[in-house]
Amino acid sequence: MAKALRCLMLTAWLGFFIFTQLATGMLLAKPLEDGQWHLHAKANSPTLIDFSQSYQAGQLAVSKQSHHIYEPPVQERWANGLIRPFVFDKTFYNQSVPFLYVICIPFGCLPYSQAYVVWCLTWEVLCLCLLGLFLHRQGRLKGANRLLFLSGVMASIPAYLCVWHGQTTFLLLACFTLFTLFLMEGKNLLAALSFALTTFKPQYALLFASGLLGARAYKVLLFSALFEVCLMALAALFIGFENIFGYPQVLLHAEGTEKFIGVNPNYMASVRGLLSVILPHKTAMMATIAMLLACLLPWCWLARKLQLSPGSFDSEKGRWYLALTFVAALILSPHTHYFDCLLLAVPAALTLPSLNLMTIWASGADNTDLDNLIWYRLWCTILISYPLVSWPINFNFVSSRELEGICFLVLNSVLLLSGCFTLQRVATVKG
Repeated sequence: MAKALRCLMLTAWLGFFIFTQLATGMLLAKPLEDGQWHLHAKANSPTLIDFSQSYQAGQLAVSKQSHHIYEPPVQERWANGLIRPFVFDKTFYNQSVPFLYVICIPFGCLPYSQAYVVWCLTWEVLCLCLLGLFLHRQGRLKGANRLLFLSGVMASIPAYLCVWHGQTTFLLLACFTLFTLFLMEGKNLLAALSFALTTFKPQYALLFASGLLGARAYKVLLFSALFEVCLMALAALFIGFENIFGYPQVLLHAEGTEKFIGVNPNYMASVRGLLSVILPHKTAMMATIAMLLACLLPWCWLARKLQLSPGSFDSEKGRWYLALTFVAALILSPHTHYFDCLLLAVPAALTLPSLNLMTIWASGADNTDLDNLIWYRLWCTILISYPLVSWPINFNFVSSRELEGICFLVLNSVLLLSGCFTLQRVATVKG
């Protein structure tokens, strides 16, 4: 009976996986069939997805306007050139971190449609390969379970949206996967380089830096700072030092104004999304930043309380602390959209003992320290079911974008709560 049920569930999953990959494939096929698909996406209205900003970055970084990349008129002229004969009323403002402009240069050399497909496939394949490497090197899951895990990452709505928008989250997940792997293996220099690369979305780096400080991982922090300087210096060769030093002001202005399109704070899957529904956008942003900053010291203290050290991140306490840091960073970030929930693949890789929910609920899997702990089982259930649950959340019947963000926030908050209680048990058992 149990074997027949497992076969039925695997068959259902295979059908779901094929459906999601066909849907994703259609996104990638359309630009290859129609080189001007971005002009035809809506009737008499062009559509620029997030990838257009990466493409813009790659082109502007090597243009005569390279030292003026953050000036709205420059970006507006470029965007209007891409969608000609249409014109945007508001600027689809590109606030990318300076060194990301350098990474985008090769993609800016291709035609727009081809560049989009190459961009998505490059980072998705890299991401999946590194997740597979992580599972192998850490001995997490076994055999077919690793393929099922990777299929879950690919079939989730965050992955689909990442392709839909041409987002950078696959690249971000690849960098964080390497950072986590090298940190757990005690390879400080490589961990530092990987961590520095994650800062092209700097909102997620602060909690991790706080944890490293609490664990006295000073070498990783020092090397990360040095690599960050090198990355910014490399960017300065293309876009000028004035854009490096002026970037913080650019970021704060872009996030707080309603003159630009593309930020959509009331759709976010973080605390800011909820606050933006009831408060002015700038007030919600500042309140979220204040909450994030207020949590840095307690997060640092927690690492000290757990007696973490640079060589203990591969321990059970270290793994759970890192896993919770990912979840907390998503919740507290002043800029978290649904596709960034793809980062939950790392906590899943760090903590899931099995992908079989029946096994987990029947006996607490093979982890006797957490046997019969309801919070641990809830943690595993949310992560394993995330690819399935994320689809109805995103395409809810109410068609409310605000509701989507709140649902992701609630789901991630329950995940954080269950993880905190699990970490408490781990810390108690392990002393």
